Amino acid sequence: MTTSNKTLLVLMAVLAVFVSSATAWGAKGHQIVAELAHSNLLPTAQRTVDTIVSFAAAQGIYANLTDAAVYPDRNRTAGGGTFGSHFINYADRPDQGKCGGDALAIPADCNGDKGCVTTAIGKFSRQLALSTPKSVEAANALALLIHYIGDLSQPLHDSGFALGSNQVNATYNGQLMGGGLHRVWDVEIVDTAIAQSSEGTYESFLDDLTWTANPLDADLWCILVTDPTNAAGISKCTTQWAVQAEALNCKTVYGPKYGGVSADLKATGYADAVAPVAARQIQRAGLRLSALLSKITIGQALGAWGKAK
Repeated sequence: MTTSNKTLLVLMAVLAVFVSSATAWGAKGHQIVAELAHSNLLPTAQRTVDTIVSFAAAQGIYANLTDAAVYPDRNRTAGGGTFGSHFINYADRPDQGKCGGDALAIPADCNGDKGCVTTAIGKFSRQLALSTPKSVEAANALALLIHYIGDLSQPLHDSGFALGSNQVNATYNGQLMGGGLHRVWDVEIVDTAIAQSSEGTYESFLDDLTWTANPLDADLWCILVTDPTNAAGISKCTTQWAVQAEALNCKTVYGPKYGGVSADLKATGYADAVAPVAARQIQRAGLRLSALLSKITIGQALGAWGKAK
């Protein structure tokens, strides 16, 4: 079988699961992304991911899939990642309604040693595709991909304004929050989204996202047709996701419901209003991660990406 035929088979297999699947965050957000992605994997892909996670647990790297999702936040340089790999500093000013356009020029850091989240996803996509499942390289790449795709979906990880709004004061439920507006989106907005789920629990939130997931809402085509060993190509695909999330900084994060630095983001109803947007972003991240991992692992099974290390 030729390489091109193998690649076509990979695309067909991955498309099959997503066509039939109608069914940056704090720790909870990242963990939900990981679990949602895993539930959408084909059996072959699930087995490969489970093998990687079991190896990582045996080596003491991380304990399980949900631990893998937060592993890169415990050590920002773990597994070859960098601090800059968690975000992309677009030159936007969402506080002034300035998103998109010229603000979306690729920051210089993306092409330097610091890196950014889009280039990091490309780098570790290639590393995972070219690694055997029972290897430290695969264990690190898996955790970093889980985490970075989650980061990319959090709008404030796609904004350079005030250090991703970490420096924008925010009050929530009468308390001035350390970490500012960024922290509120990482934690309190996710907790609000969970509370709005059918039963108000982590489990029901995950179930709701699983059953309402729409692959057509996640911009998957570029990932599905791009060789995962092509780091630059994968980075280009993920830049589309970053642009989509960045627009939310004007539309939602600093949108009509935002009352400014003096407003209580719980009492004013801001959290309740924006939580569905956060939920949708987490859902998109889970589908995107699942698509990428499916493409990589099914391709490995078919020998489409070359010899694993």
